[in-house]
Amino acid sequence: MSGGEQQMLAIARAMICKPKVILLDEPSKGIMPVLVDEMFELFLKLKQQDLTILLVGQNVR
Repeated sequence: MSGGEQQMLAIARAMICKPKVILLDEPSKGIMPVLVDEMFELFLKLKQQDLTILLVGQNVR
């Protein structure tokens, strides 16, 4: 599995547990640029559903 695939799998596994808080360290690292935009759209939707997201990253708009 590539690094990006491992990253996406880790996020999906975390979401299965329906957490109230999720901590993300460089979630877009190793992920194809096309999917990065989709990933951040998902984070916005999760935020609207009252999920607290602590995100650390160098390339976050």
